[in-house]
Amino acid sequence: MGVLSMTRISLKKKILFYFVMLISVVFLIEFFSFAAFFIIKKEWFSFSRIYSERNSRSYEIDTLTSRGGKKGSADNQTIASGQVIHPYLGYVYSPEYNKEEYSNIPISEYGFVDNTGPIHAKSNDRVILGIFGGSVAFWFSVHGIDSLISELRKSPEFLNKEIVIVRTAVYGYKQPQQLMALTYLLALGAHFDIIINLDGFNEVALPPAENMPKNVFPFFPRNWFWRVQDLPDSVTRSIVGEITYLKSKRSKWARVFSKAPLRYSITLNLIWKYYDHNLATAISDDELTLQRYRPNGTIYVATAPPRHYETESALFEDLASFWKMSSLQMYRLSAANRIRYFHFLQPNQYVAGSKIMKKEESKRALLDGHPYKKGAERGYPYLIKAGEELVNQGVHFHDLTRIFTDKVEPIYVDACCHLNKTGNEIVGTVIGRAIIQDINTENTPGEKKLVSENGVHFLNE
Repeated sequence: MGVLSMTRISLKKKILFYFVMLISVVFLIEFFSFAAFFIIKKEWFSFSRIYSERNSRSYEIDTLTSRGGKKGSADNQTIASGQVIHPYLGYVYSPEYNKEEYSNIPISEYGFVDNTGPIHAKSNDRVILGIFGGSVAFWFSVHGIDSLISELRKSPEFLNKEIVIVRTAVYGYKQPQQLMALTYLLALGAHFDIIINLDGFNEVALPPAENMPKNVFPFFPRNWFWRVQDLPDSVTRSIVGEITYLKSKRSKWARVFSKAPLRYSITLNLIWKYYDHNLATAISDDELTLQRYRPNGTIYVATAPPRHYETESALFEDLASFWKMSSLQMYRLSAANRIRYFHFLQPNQYVAGSKIMKKEESKRALLDGHPYKKGAERGYPYLIKAGEELVNQGVHFHDLTRIFTDKVEPIYVDACCHLNKTGNEIVGTVIGRAIIQDINTENTPGEKKLVSENGVHFLNE
């Protein structure tokens, strides 16, 4: 009996010993990973920061093409996007995308990523605020909305009213898609009290990188060639399929490593970060390959009308002019419907001197070979100038390209344009303050204000 008791004690000690050893090894690995992160990145590891970065990957629903189709369809290269052709807006998301196991983003019956539909009746007890733009505007409507509402609540005009957010921003949208969305929704009976249009990057970065290499009219929706073309050759199918696969894989692994207990390990977070960087590089390389590829044969629906530019400056001047005119039409349409319209030029890391960047953020956010880098660098000066012209024409326009100049902490989560939660909160605060300032200016005697003329509302100069 004594021998058996001693054997059991000995077994328990062995189990305890191995358990302690295992915990010690895990602790040492985590410690060395923590130290390695600091040595390589020159900053302390942060679970919240890396989780925010990974969250932006988890539900990234950008795409190159958008012809819909069922999962597994041989000719469908857009499973990861869920985008479908729309007769007025170019493309929207299919509500059927909600059923896909890799996404829990709500999509309304109108094809916008939102909890509710875009049609709301006018009410004196609430403010209906529409957010228009592309992916940066969409993520602002998710992560920056609380800071925006917090600022608006400081004004008596918003203090005791419900603020209803209507999201119409879609990945890749560029003018005139925002203008078309506003026109379409108003025709359907939608009501807005305030419209925030946050855009600019897509207008100058996407056409030179996506449409024009295929001789597609620059003001058609992004990658229009691929949306309406039947992908007639194996090379195109292969490249597009590879990009779609890599994007889906990147999103999948981001969600896998966001689950417990994986997300609580510094070592596993570093492994994810390394793998995600490799996937991002592979996607960028494939996108550049696709842009350079010239398939044989084109059709009018995919390319026309033709638009050629003698110089690069002529291209960007035209892109900025079209952007300005689209915004001006949104302003006029808003004024005619008693809607307050506010236009904001979104910040971007490729605007020279717009942010202090440490090594880690710079490595993640600035990529020399990125397909949109040139368009952003060359195009933003034209947008800034066009924005000044909008102000002179009465539009509540604000240039946000310098709002991060004094920020040292990481803001950008990729080499395109997207912001982390902190960046979106800053944008929300700045936009909220700008709206209140503009409204107070409107209501100040002697300043510009909306007046009625034959039932149409104009700014009194």
